[in-house]
Amino acid sequence: MPVITIVMEELDEIDSKILRCLTGDCRLSYRKIANNLNISTSTVSKRINRMVENGVILSFVPLLNSNLLNINMYVIGANVKPGYDVDELAKNIGKEEYVTNVFLTVGSYDMIIIIEAKDNKDMLEKMKKVTGISGIERFESFQIIDVKKQNPVNIPL
Repeated sequence: MPVITIVMEELDEIDSKILRCLTGDCRLSYRKIANNLNISTSTVSKRINRMVENGVILSFVPLLNSNLLNINMYVIGANVKPGYDVDELAKNIGKEEYVTNVFLTVGSYDMIIIIEAKDNKDMLEKMKKVTGISGIERFESFQIIDVKKQNPVNIPL
């Protein structure tokens, strides 16, 4: 986690405010953000470009309503066999296009994997691929039946 700590220390109040504006609506123009924060448009542009280059901002994407789009999401809690590199395993799992998130965790599971599927048959095929990867020792899966709240990651105030 040292990389995250270093990046967070480099972000100042203006960067944080810009990020809050973008997480509220990634379609906001630089001019609108500048007006909201009472700074110049060029300052907004330079700071956003710097945060993209530094990997703070990964992309500008809409937050989709999975309920309306009938997107089936499944959560897999997985444990890794002793002797396997958890980071490397997580990176490999994350390369699959249907895997939307991979989180390394502390608790009952070593990682949480979120996958999307069009139906139960598709989910079973994808789950077999993920859980069949060498290094997965034990897993438990859950189907998300209704999304009540889904937000982009925010900067803590």
